[in-house]
Amino acid sequence: CSSDLFPAALRKTIAVISYALCLGFAVFSTYWGFILVAQNYMRLYTTLKISYSFATAAIPIVSCIMILTLVEQLINVIKDQPIATETEEADSENLLEVGS
Repeated sequence: CSSDLFPAALRKTIAVISYALCLGFAVFSTYWGFILVAQNYMRLYTTLKISYSFATAAIPIVSCIMILTLVEQLINVIKDQPIATETEEADSENLLEVGS
């Protein structure tokens, strides 16, 4: 498997750094997304006559969901629980063995 090319400690360090960077981006998107929503509350869609904030609200909402997911994954990596891709690979290997 290609994930075995690096020692476990290095893989864990890279995973933690990667999740931390993604978490930083999600926090950045949430903050500026709420500002975007606040700035667009008076702007209306010409055809629907509703506030443009409804469309821009997707940014902070999805960013908050990303934050929750990333925090969960970061905790799993720190606790040495398998990363989702490792679990999926193991499941697919088990399915192949059952099918044989």
